[in-house]
Amino acid sequence: FNLTSGLSGLLIGACAGLFFAQVEHADRLTLTVIIFAWLALGVLLQAPFPRHALLHGGAVLAQLAVAWALAPDVPGLMISLGVLAYGAMLARLSIVLSSALSQSMKRRHRIRQLARRLDQQRQQAIRSSHTASRFLAAASHDLRQPATSMGLLCALIRERCTDPSLAPLVSALDRSATTISELLSSLLDLSRLESGTVQPHFEWIALTELLESLREEFEPRARDKRLTLVVAAAPVLVFSDRILLSRLLRNLLDNAIRFTDEGAITLAASSGETCVISVTDTGVGIAPENLDRIFDEHVRLSTPKRRSPPGLGLGLAMVRRIAAMLDAQVNAHSDGCRGSRFALTLPPDRVAPIDPSAVERPHAERVCVEPAAQPYSAPLCASTGARPTALLVDDDPDVAAALQALLDSRGWDAVLASDAPEAFAHLSSGKAWDLLITDYQLSGTSDGIALALAARLARPDVRCLLMSADTSSELQRRVTDHGLTLMMKPLTESALADAIRNRCDIRPAQPD
Repeated sequence: FNLTSGLSGLLIGACAGLFFAQVEHADRLTLTVIIFAWLALGVLLQAPFPRHALLHGGAVLAQLAVAWALAPDVPGLMISLGVLAYGAMLARLSIVLSSALSQSMKRRHRIRQLARRLDQQRQQAIRSSHTASRFLAAASHDLRQPATSMGLLCALIRERCTDPSLAPLVSALDRSATTISELLSSLLDLSRLESGTVQPHFEWIALTELLESLREEFEPRARDKRLTLVVAAAPVLVFSDRILLSRLLRNLLDNAIRFTDEGAITLAASSGETCVISVTDTGVGIAPENLDRIFDEHVRLSTPKRRSPPGLGLGLAMVRRIAAMLDAQVNAHSDGCRGSRFALTLPPDRVAPIDPSAVERPHAERVCVEPAAQPYSAPLCASTGARPTALLVDDDPDVAAALQALLDSRGWDAVLASDAPEAFAHLSSGKAWDLLITDYQLSGTSDGIALALAARLARPDVRCLLMSADTSSELQRRVTDHGLTLMMKPLTESALADAIRNRCDIRPAQPD
């Protein structure tokens, strides 16, 4: 290539020596301009190869400068110097263009390398996210299982312990088991929110129905603390995720009941230009300087009347994250002396009024007065005094044994099954069954939902409850679509009692 560039330059430059003596002065100028234009174009075309451009242009301009210096009747020396100056300018231009092109190619190569690395990191992030999701799913199931059996066994120990000196130890053990369950649930749920594995599913929701279901869920807890629970909702539809919105309000109600010793708790929804769902309590209150901190992780506030509560301080942090996922705003209000109010504001484009008569709701406002706390045991389920029967399906022997022992002590006739085929064999027998409690994750190809649906077909009168350590929104939607009741693990005695009372008309018999 170097040889070709030099020879072509010599051939083109020879035109000056061959023709300058034979043509007029004007034709020499024309030929010089044509050569200048040719070389300028060559510099642009050969920008990646500056050495070739210098060889070619040098060979041409050297001969052209000599031809002008020898030309008769003209100031050839001056023109010859101009030709050389033009050659120097072209050489400088060629070097600059070559350098710029080289830097551009290096940048392009660097950008391609960065793009490849970015794609590799993106793929790694996707794999890490999938790994984290699998880990959270495994941790959610494997850690909640022993927590469930521990909580149920603590209830049995508390009931069967007859030594008064051991009562404080049993109570401390029970509180520790409850705290572990709550911490585990909070940590796993917050990890799922931060990892992005939870995606909202927006739909139009009737607030009256949603708040009524929350009233039924929290009414027993409020009654146990002798609190008044007031629930009131405007007849509106909100465009939100039913499960995430319920979880947000549950966290607020749980905090309100935990930090209120007397008075009332109000869950209300008002509509105007926006929809505001508020939870108000008459508890210990929040100091004004702490209102901006309570939504941060690991913040546990103490008051002169109450020490810092147990836990990791993640409930309100999850409230803030869920509110952001729902495009809503959550704020706290308190004078620091008595009571606090948490308000969730939904944007106007996600609120629609409805006719109150179109919403099937038995009570627009329900008040839980303050009766004495009710024990779990209730009257016989039938006038004959027969013990109600329950079929328990769980492949974890510890959880199954603890659940069976708890139900037996409460007057149930509980039978265990480790998988779906064994459970269906019991259902197909001649024995009458009142209740089916099954875990969602079962060994084999069937899951708890499939077993519950099959049980409905085989025994239309059997009532079905589903247990699961899976907190995903997809599972909760499937359970809701099929009209089942889901009990989240770690499962406690009170949660089991509430689920049976709310879902079934059956009442267990008194133990013998």
